[in-house]
Amino acid sequence: MSMLRDPIGQIVAMPAAVLLSSSGPRRVVVPGPAVIAWWGVDVPILSLVLGIVGVGCGMALAPAPAVPLSWRRWIALLVSLVGLELGIVMATGQQPLVAMGWGIGLGFSGLGIAQLLGAQALGGIKTISDAFFSAIAARIGGSKKDNDNAPG
Repeated sequence: MSMLRDPIGQIVAMPAAVLLSSSGPRRVVVPGPAVIAWWGVDVPILSLVLGIVGVGCGMALAPAPAVPLSWRRWIALLVSLVGLELGIVMATGQQPLVAMGWGIGLGFSGLGIAQLLGAQALGGIKTISDAFFSAIAARIGGSKKDNDNAPG
């Protein structure tokens, strides 16, 4: 009787959950290497692939941005998010479903993440360049940047 009430849960979802779970004697075996050494770091292949699929799914599910992106910016955003997902998988060695969750999150909020990281990178570059030019000015006898507007 329960088979008639919940056919999808009984026929599809339950066996899939049992096969994908790490407990029990049955496991899903994916042909090919489990990890690949890339620049001396072991990268779990299935986690990386599911993370990239997650980025694509997240971008498909995301609401349209306030300012439409050109195809070049969209490709640049996609490449940067896939690179970020690659970095997360390489650094943490996440399990496949966790990596896919990270990918969906990155893809869904990708433009906001890219803008935040870009603003932080520009702020860091500005701080470093200001310190560099202040050091050069101090060596050649010029005034420091902080004192440029001071009355004197």
